[in-house]
Amino acid sequence: MRSARPGVGVTEDARLTEFEGEVSTPSPPAATYAFDPTGAPCEACGDRVPRRFRDENGLVCGDCKQWRV
Repeated sequence: MRSARPGVGVTEDARLTEFEGEVSTPSPPAATYAFDPTGAPCEACGDRVPRRFRDENGLVCGDCKQWRV
């Protein structure tokens, strides 16, 4: 087993203060898909569709989505 810190062996304990630092809260992930049974406007073409997908233009219909292969 290798130590994550150089110079500290497996049998040596690290102090908790060595791990202190600025704590950042990650941003919540953006949804990649949205469903609305009554339909919602595509942010690219304006058509009302029940299923929209995340794209550079926001939530767009399947026809406007730039699919990557």
